[in-house]
Amino acid sequence: IARKLFPKVAQVIAGEADAKVRAQLVRALSRLGDPSQYLLVGKALKDQTEDVVVAAIEGLDVLASIDSIGLVEPFLNDARPAVRAQAALALWNQGEIRVSKRLAEGLDSGDESMVAGSLLALNEILASLRRLEDSSKYVLLFSELKANLKSPDFVAYASKLKDVRVEAPVSQSRVF
Repeated sequence: IARKLFPKVAQVIAGEADAKVRAQLVRALSRLGDPSQYLLVGKALKDQTEDVVVAAIEGLDVLASIDSIGLVEPFLNDARPAVRAQAALALWNQGEIRVSKRLAEGLDSGDESMVAGSLLALNEILASLRRLEDSSKYVLLFSELKANLKSPDFVAYASKLKDVRVEAPVSQSRVF
């Protein structure tokens, strides 16, 4: 029955004027749990609204289709910190360890927006790791960051947390 709903939900998303409703519809579509629908969810990546793009990235993460990695990767360069953070988390959740190199580059960049997005992504990845019983992913994350940071001084980055203000934080309800 869910397969019959997919085209109708896609039509409703395309015709909806309210971005918050579009974002919720994208989330609902992804929660139906059919990985074959990653292209329908991926269409929302073209939306100009941050909430919808974040919802689409989150949805692709939930669907866990290996084919969605290529759709999400370009958003690591997005100008919006919340979008970059969601992309980093989604890729990390899909086993893309290379994300740690991108986080290190962002932390080292000196660009306030890049530092903010990297810190936000790191915070969300760490939050996801807290839910794991196996701590080996913690070690993996920090060893990769340490290997890629120009100056692996985590105390210095912790002090930057006080200086960086992110206007659009990633919501607590996300899988992130």
